[in-house]
Amino acid sequence: MKKSLMAVVLGACFLTSAAPCICLAATAANVSSAIAYPNPCDARKGQKGVTFDNLPAWVRIRIYTKGGELARDISGDTSNGALVWDLTNSGGSPVATGVYLYVLTDNSGYKLIGKVAVIQ
Repeated sequence: MKKSLMAVVLGACFLTSAAPCICLAATAANVSSAIAYPNPCDARKGQKGVTFDNLPAWVRIRIYTKGGELARDISGDTSNGALVWDLTNSGGSPVATGVYLYVLTDNSGYKLIGKVAVIQ
């Protein structure tokens, strides 16, 4: 019987086979250990959004273009420790291919800045 390889990384499951996976998600204390994936996010391969994982119970995600323009502002409760950006701007239109900066802010004011690449 072939064994399935599974790794649990910060609350996200990645499987190397079709074996079932049970992930127990929990919210983090702050945004310091948050991750964004997939990165790069390639919509041509069917990837529909960027998941921000290992988040605290409440978070604000601001996504900026490389020119510094606010593309999207997402905030809310994250009872499962994750939020997904659907690759659209504030007007609901798909964003262009490029590199985007994100700023995660928790309710205590702690901030985490990172970048994510989007391929449309």
